[in-house]
Amino acid sequence: MLIAPPPPGPDPLLSITGAAFGYDEASPPVLDSVSLVLRPGERLLLLGANGTGKSTLLHGISGRLRPREGRRVAGKFLQLLLWEQAQRDDLEEEESPLDFFVRVSGGGTNEESALSALGDLGIDRFAARRSCGCLSSGERTMMALGALGLVPKHLLLLDEPTAFLGAVAIAKVAEVLAAWPGAVVFCSGSRALCEALQPTRVARVHGGTLHLHDRPPVEADWATVAVDRQRQAEKRAREEVEAHSGEGARQGAGVACDPPTATSRPRLAAE
Repeated sequence: MLIAPPPPGPDPLLSITGAAFGYDEASPPVLDSVSLVLRPGERLLLLGANGTGKSTLLHGISGRLRPREGRRVAGKFLQLLLWEQAQRDDLEEEESPLDFFVRVSGGGTNEESALSALGDLGIDRFAARRSCGCLSSGERTMMALGALGLVPKHLLLLDEPTAFLGAVAIAKVAEVLAAWPGAVVFCSGSRALCEALQPTRVARVHGGTLHLHDRPPVEADWATVAVDRQRQAEKRAREEVEAHSGEGARQGAGVACDPPTATSRPRLAAE
């Protein structure tokens, strides 16, 4: 599947300085003291355990989430695209994949080209003419990702693009994204996708901020994320035990009280 190059863009594409990002003004920000400069053609991999703020950062980079503090400055005429799992579910149920591709291209893709592109993604000519409602979750993800090639941008932001996909589908997505001519910032648990995109930098999202490394990812980066996830799982397990223990204590206190009847008064546990 061929992807047309984006028009010439600014350099740097975008810069963020001392920014804090969050959703609820009444709560502390999810991320603080974030500084980042993105340049044409680079590949930045975001690593971090679930819930550490990777999606929040992508929303901040895209401009959907304005910084509470600090600055976000986009280069002149910057064109960017944020892809997240929600887009997989934004497809019109009655629209066919073929019609979707032609529509997204703005008329720049004819039927034969669209069918060829869908075929590259594993959606044959028969499935391409059926409604999107007949597609599996994996096929919907593949189609939404495949549409990226129809609208090239200077900067592509990807939030777990291979979720719900099997190994064969991941390989196809990796092949398409590896050919992307613009800059890419992505978070993904897929090592295969990471190897295909060949990140030039890695950023670990941890402790409420961003830790940048001007090098490709190394094995220690993945090991650190695995440790973070293990600690996170242990913390959740402790919280669940504590919650159940508290519930048990409350129920135990209730058992100590005899229920009131017509011939007896309520008895306090201390009696």
